[in-house]
Amino acid sequence: MAKKKAAKRSAKKGAPKKRKIVNNMPPPRPPFVDVSNYADAGDQTAQQIAASRTRLSAAVASGETAPVPPIPSAGTAPVHVALEGRASAGLRSGSDIGVQSGFSGAETVTRAAVPVVPTVYPESPNGKTVIVQNFVTINIHSKEFREFDARLEAVFDALRGNNDLSPEVKGQLLAELKAGRQILEAPKPERNLVDLLLVRPLQWAAEKAGSVAFGDLAKRALDFLLGLIS
Repeated sequence: MAKKKAAKRSAKKGAPKKRKIVNNMPPPRPPFVDVSNYADAGDQTAQQIAASRTRLSAAVASGETAPVPPIPSAGTAPVHVALEGRASAGLRSGSDIGVQSGFSGAETVTRAAVPVVPTVYPESPNGKTVIVQNFVTINIHSKEFREFDARLEAVFDALRGNNDLSPEVKGQLLAELKAGRQILEAPKPERNLVDLLLVRPLQWAAEKAGSVAFGDLAKRALDFLLGLIS
């Protein structure tokens, strides 16, 4: 009996002990990306970076080896959209707009935006005045205005019979000039609206309309208009 116990003790001593291996090392962290470097690219790029880091952290913690979408590189520029033939309204003051010309796909025209401040109307129906920034005062009953109006009507008549311009150009020019003429009858015409709807279209017609006679009519109307608003 004593020999059996001694044999068991010898067998336990001779057998190698099993060691439990414990990995105390923390999982590796994903590479740090300074989101502030992407301020110029807009909030969308910053959100993409944050989402990529989140997916990368989850993949490292779970031991997965699935590919993670690449993090946008520094200097990534926001997407620019080309506007065909016209510019979108509501652009901020002083900004530039790139417009892809409708006449040539490769031609690009850059023009400064003209700020137009909305009219402030009274809070109640009993209010008697409106607030218009940078308005012009025009006496529509004066001799000078009647002369301008006659010159502008001559431009309208010549524009309708002009065959050098496309129907689209003629329609746009006629609509803007008529709208500008209507603006002049307001108690407080906004100067920038007059510039957009009358001065600039008449300048274009005087310089680039093609017909010498039509350009001369536009120039005469423009000269009378500038005398009224100066």
